[in-house]
Amino acid sequence: MTKILYTWGKGKTGNTCHNGEKKIPTPPSVLVSLNLNQLSLGCNHSAAIVNGECLMWGEVMGRRHTTLFKIVWKKTVISVSCGTNHTLLLTDDTRVFSMGLNGAGQLGVDIIDSAVPLPINVLNRVKVTQIVAGNQISAAITANGQLYTWGTARYGQLANGRRGEKHQSTPTIVLMPIDSAPSEHIQWKKVAFGEQHTVALAASNAVYAWGMNGRGQLGLGHCNDKLVPVKLNDFSNGSGIKDVTAGGYHSAALTTDGYILHVGSQLARSAWHW
Repeated sequence: MTKILYTWGKGKTGNTCHNGEKKIPTPPSVLVSLNLNQLSLGCNHSAAIVNGECLMWGEVMGRRHTTLFKIVWKKTVISVSCGTNHTLLLTDDTRVFSMGLNGAGQLGVDIIDSAVPLPINVLNRVKVTQIVAGNQISAAITANGQLYTWGTARYGQLANGRRGEKHQSTPTIVLMPIDSAPSEHIQWKKVAFGEQHTVALAASNAVYAWGMNGRGQLGLGHCNDKLVPVKLNDFSNGSGIKDVTAGGYHSAALTTDGYILHVGSQLARSAWHW
């Protein structure tokens, strides 16, 4: 079955792959004949995987692309994630590459910026299965459930116990919650970035959050920022959580019985709502 992509919106940076605004869902003509394996949307650019190759469009490194361009290299890409101004790629040999702007260390390498994919060699010693790019921040989850983060730490969103203007360009395992037992080990299975906060789901289906909390987006019942993961109380009425995601200043969770809960946003709700 052929998968057809529909895009719409202003597309000022070319991120809809249309030459101009589209007010209704419309398939970009250059993508109609392609069978997309995976899609990722960033703030200014987008990417898709087709037969192990990564295709991109939109604004990359300050240059606007209203049509596709292909990353040419001898690698098979199995996953791609677009952040605000950078991109992460995972290859079939479980290696992680990054490209784009690097003002906050989000590429995971000690270089200013890069228009070509660069290997994040620190992650070569582990088997990475998931990659996530956010707003000047990146993350990777390994096969044994370890969560690495790097990039901006302005509001504690790296979960390294620190905040401020000093960035972290080296992928580092997140700290454990303060109240965790010495022998406790959390296996992570999903992580999502908001504008300046992070939400993650453990293999136990417990939800954790950290980073900026000025609008209650962490769902902790208050608006204080957190510098390490904090486990949320069960807010699903016992049904359990199967997925989490985050937007600019809000977070959402999907329960196992199909309900969506949300918190944060402009209403500064600090408790989860159906």
